[in-house]
Amino acid sequence: MSKKSICVAALCCLAAVLVCSCSSHSEGSSFISVLDSVDAAVSQNSAEDALKSLKKLEKKAYASYEYLGIVKRYFFLGETKSAERVLKKSLKRNPKNPELSAVYANFLLRENRLEEAFQISLCLKDSKYSSIYAECVLKKALLAIENGEPVLKSAFNSVSKKKKNKSVETKSSEEIKEIFCSPDFISVYKNAFDGSDESLWIFNAASIFMRGGEFKNAVALYPNKISSSRESLFWGCIFFDSGLYAESIAALEASSKLTSFAEKTDLSTKTEILSLESDGFYIEGEENSSEKIRQRLIQNFTEIPPQIYMNSAMFAKRKSDFESEQKLLDFLSVNFPDYLPGLAALGEFSLDQIKNQHEDFLSQKIRNAGLKTLSMEKKDKVPVVPFDSVLEKLDSLIASKNSEALVLKDALVTQKNKFDKIEKPVSDIWLMLEKNVSAENIYPESVLKHCVFSLLNENSEPDAEALFDSYYKSKYDFLPEDSPENLELWECELCAWFACKKGNFKSGISLYNFIAENYGNRIAALNSSSKNSSIINAFVNLGVLYASVDRLPEALNSLNIASAKSSEGKEKSEILFRIAQLEWKQGNLYGASRALKYALSLDSENNKVRLLQKKIQAEK
Repeated sequence: MSKKSICVAALCCLAAVLVCSCSSHSEGSSFISVLDSVDAAVSQNSAEDALKSLKKLEKKAYASYEYLGIVKRYFFLGETKSAERVLKKSLKRNPKNPELSAVYANFLLRENRLEEAFQISLCLKDSKYSSIYAECVLKKALLAIENGEPVLKSAFNSVSKKKKNKSVETKSSEEIKEIFCSPDFISVYKNAFDGSDESLWIFNAASIFMRGGEFKNAVALYPNKISSSRESLFWGCIFFDSGLYAESIAALEASSKLTSFAEKTDLSTKTEILSLESDGFYIEGEENSSEKIRQRLIQNFTEIPPQIYMNSAMFAKRKSDFESEQKLLDFLSVNFPDYLPGLAALGEFSLDQIKNQHEDFLSQKIRNAGLKTLSMEKKDKVPVVPFDSVLEKLDSLIASKNSEALVLKDALVTQKNKFDKIEKPVSDIWLMLEKNVSAENIYPESVLKHCVFSLLNENSEPDAEALFDSYYKSKYDFLPEDSPENLELWECELCAWFACKKGNFKSGISLYNFIAENYGNRIAALNSSSKNSSIINAFVNLGVLYASVDRLPEALNSLNIASAKSSEGKEKSEILFRIAQLEWKQGNLYGASRALKYALSLDSENNKVRLLQKKIQAEK
């Protein structure tokens, strides 16, 4: 074929395309103009003319939007059968078209033709119309519950219609909740959210992930924008519980940028947002920012939880602002009389005042001369908290059978006795148990725990072990090392300690390792002081056990972790002494000397440290 012939053929093809295009455009314009005439007829109440025009248009329709235009008008005119007929026809020509499928599935749902709707909606999964698919699945699940059928099988698959089983047992609300908390529904909730933008659906999905410990999957659902204070609080909690504190703060701060925050957010939600934000800053080490938020709460809100006042009191204590600390603790004791952490802190405050009431010789001379130093003036401004008044507050709680108040009172009195150099008789411990027994060898857990540790402190190890053993056997029917995850932290610690005392080191190491692995990475701020103590003890005892079998690198690692977690001077000094012993044993004199020097700076009266220091200096 010559070049001229090829050019002619190409021009002919192009002309044909242009003609078809113009024809298609002309037909589209014609189709729309007929729809306009239908609308005009409807507006003039000429339904008959409108229906005639629509029937003619059905033959011309080809594209999905054309069919939708006809279906919309049939629905408007109440001609549902005609609308459905057109939808079926259009889906034959455009199978699984999302727009047509969405309209038809939605129509079937409203007609209570659930199985048909589900079949049509399958192609809508993970599309912008996915909420229709989600609605089908959830309705099928509810119907399966009502009919006593297997829920997951019925909800996610096509099933034939069955007669309702009359002997179906009605499920409780908790049982139904458990069904819908199944991980199988996560994708359904995500589809419901994607198609509706209703945040409650994504809350459901994230909550199920959190429940299963899948924190990464939960936070991955965080939306592109925060639209309400409720969303801000929810995602702040999700990030916080996942250990992502900076992200939690960012999610919570997003609420303050919403125009609705100041006007529409209820006080309880505002309080929760600011409280959690304050905790996040504290954990991130930004104490001043944390306290700034707490002061905003205290000064501007009336109903705030006692923890806010407590945390502010502890902040004041760390800053040596004892006047503010006393005011906050006194406020707590008056307005939250049954808040035990507040009473415990008030008791400690009173004991500190008793401990520091005697001034040194120089201070007495200055005071006798009618003068005061700045620190003396600061001290004099703080009202004295009578120790007996704290005990009276606790007595009122003890009268209402509050066993934890009884334990707190005994602990405070024991500390006071140490100041006064009064020895506590061991019989007092047994008397406490006797007064609080509810059945044979059955005691309130807080009382029993306190008494076991009190007996250990009094070197009554056999009695402590017998008491704990009796308690353990009445509560559990398995060996501690078989299921440590089912034990409380303090129970696990005692089981490990008693196991080692009996020479069962394998069990002891196993239990201490469980504590180290499952609690060791937690931030100290998230634990109570007793829990932190248990974790530190676990690492120290692991170090001792490893050292006893010459596993020195592992022993050193455990003791170094314990030292890093400890903030109490004497305790940290003792741990550093043990580290120095191991370093010395391995021939690392420099490492041992450095640990000893640090230990002495924390506790200058630790004579064991001085003795080892002399031995090492003699070897150099």
